[in-house]
Amino acid sequence: MEGDAEIWKSVCDFTIDVYRKAIELQNETKNTFLSPFSIWMAAAMTMAGSEGETGKEMVRALRMPENMGGEKLHQCIQCTTQKCLQSEEDAEVSLANRLFVLRQAQMAENFVRILKQYYGSATEDLAFLKSCDEKRVYINKWVCKETKDKIKELLPPNSITSDSILTIVNTLYFRG
Repeated sequence: MEGDAEIWKSVCDFTIDVYRKAIELQNETKNTFLSPFSIWMAAAMTMAGSEGETGKEMVRALRMPENMGGEKLHQCIQCTTQKCLQSEEDAEVSLANRLFVLRQAQMAENFVRILKQYYGSATEDLAFLKSCDEKRVYINKWVCKETKDKIKELLPPNSITSDSILTIVNTLYFRG
């Protein structure tokens, strides 16, 4: 698809910046494991809900081509992601995205549609769960299932507060 090369460049440039910052901040005694692609994907999903100056800043932060916007940008992201995740015979790769709405909030219909159509992300309302910890446990169970029990606790205690409105969660599973 036209624009794929620009999206790949965006992911690569973003990855280099993330690794540079991680190395800069890393404590010498700790190992760090992160997926810049997952961070990029979650930020791209966030970008889908932004407009105006915030939207422009998100495009710049993600190193996206500034001449590409709207549906075309999300189509290119989808196409690039699908190519990236094609599993080989001896490897398994899967990506899962989810927008969890933690308390009463109005989501723009177009934002919800874009997340579902281009990012494969459902929007799940957790307002029915009363405590912040119940919401955290619920999300952690979803992550555990999506990562085939490899990540049991993405969100530590007290990471969701009464001020939290929503969270975008992205999981990347690789076995190979």
